[in-house]
Amino acid sequence: MQNNRKELDLCHMTIEDTKRVNELFDEYSDKYTEFVDDISAKHEECKFWWVTTFASRNIYLSKAYWDICIVLYAIERIQNDAAIGIIKTDKKEIGIAISNYVRQRHELRHLKIKCISEKEPDCHKLVLLYNYFKIIYRKLKTKKRVNKLSKYRFVLPDKDIVLIEENIIAASCENGKFSSRDFTNLSKYTDEKIYILPHIHVEDRNEYGKIIQCLNNNDDYRFLYRENFVDIFDYIKMLQFPFLCFKWGKKRYCFESLDVSAIIEADLLQGILSLNSFNALIGYHAINGMKKKNINIKALVGWYEGQPSSIGIFMAYRKKYPNGRSTGYIGIPTDKKYISRYPSREQVRQKVVPEAISVISEIYQNLPCKYEDNVKVKLCPSFRIHISNRVDENKEKQKIIFCTLPITTIESQKIICMLEAISQTLREFLIIIKNHPYNREWGLEDYNVKKVSFNYEFSTDSFEKLVNRAMIVITSSPSSTGAETLLYGKKTIVVAVPGRITASCIPDSISDSLYRVVYGEKELQQAISDLTTQSASGNKVFKLVELNEMSVKELFI
Repeated sequence: MQNNRKELDLCHMTIEDTKRVNELFDEYSDKYTEFVDDISAKHEECKFWWVTTFASRNIYLSKAYWDICIVLYAIERIQNDAAIGIIKTDKKEIGIAISNYVRQRHELRHLKIKCISEKEPDCHKLVLLYNYFKIIYRKLKTKKRVNKLSKYRFVLPDKDIVLIEENIIAASCENGKFSSRDFTNLSKYTDEKIYILPHIHVEDRNEYGKIIQCLNNNDDYRFLYRENFVDIFDYIKMLQFPFLCFKWGKKRYCFESLDVSAIIEADLLQGILSLNSFNALIGYHAINGMKKKNINIKALVGWYEGQPSSIGIFMAYRKKYPNGRSTGYIGIPTDKKYISRYPSREQVRQKVVPEAISVISEIYQNLPCKYEDNVKVKLCPSFRIHISNRVDENKEKQKIIFCTLPITTIESQKIICMLEAISQTLREFLIIIKNHPYNREWGLEDYNVKKVSFNYEFSTDSFEKLVNRAMIVITSSPSSTGAETLLYGKKTIVVAVPGRITASCIPDSISDSLYRVVYGEKELQQAISDLTTQSASGNKVFKLVELNEMSVKELFI
């Protein structure tokens, strides 16, 4: 009889599964934020709590909420379909949460939970401690190197300054010259004395040194490095972090009457080794160190995604510079699913987030107040998006589809394979592929793809240039490039991945005659057919804040 039972496979979710889990994600986001807030209220002004990935609610660093939504979906399915007898999951914590629910209901005790995982994350406490100490050791070596490379250029500011936290990647320092990615040409629109607090994202040690040297040799910008303001005693204090996570993980956590303790514990333990959390602690102590050295930061502006690394510096700044002004800058289109970008009640009360959140269009103006009304919202320009050179008429001789790939190999590979599956439909098109900036020089083989049948080329040209050449743009979820494409007057296709969060950053008010969200090859084929033949005249898209001196000034006041 058991062999005839239906199987609910949570390891390989279908398109329908994924869509429903995403709906549950939206339905429960308010309650989940309240759930995290209720826990956070018990950790008053504890910097170690606030730099956990779980407390940040960042959905790409903390998997807790997505896992809970999968549990909610599984329960919904077994309540509505008595024929389901087996549930397969690839995460032990999800299986435990479902089992806890099933054990309490006699009518569901026939259910069998199978946990199938190729490799479980090693959460043995001794292993976590060993790896955490390795992170501290590597960071100490980085500090020594940064201090050595910057000592000849390191001069403390003697006047009030504006501090900008900026993400720096290898592409930011091409040919030994620094170019700002998040705040392009900022200095042209303000005479504020600006210093940049770089957040360097590279893994290769030699590349890290090259970037530091590039920044040191730059005459247009001034830099303050975290490592110059963090001493050995600060690193010793950081040793408390894993032990506190062990303690917090042992508590019982219930969400909507479901025992989700196993999910929260796993999230807290896995978060111990998050470099983002460790960088949050370094940022926290760096701001404290700047205060000790009497650097007066009158305003702090940071690229804001609600990550622990952002929370660390804003938490320290609001404590040490209570009269200073702080702004979390969301300089790209945003999405309601990116819940960490929108401060919670407890984050606002405990002052661990910036006092103001800035967005780039009125259409996004209500999102920062999604969970807390008492959030100051600013309208500020986008430095990344340039649509002044928008081309209204496409004069290309060949039909072009512009495909932007995400940072992850698996999701990029899926997009390429989807295009290959419909290659017969693409015979009249040239597919121009642009890698994510982190993977700038990659080719097909780097995505584990040997060859394709469609006509393609990789390009390192700017997004602006390529989108103007294209008929339509294919991008990924989550990404802001779909919304950016619409601003150029071009149509876009957002490829969602089954089993993952679907976030397009395209406002709900935008007509679907301008864009499509697709999950599979058939949907992609239909979307290309529809969007290349249907007229979209008369459909309006949103407007950006104009880039000028007055709008830039909003960042600092």
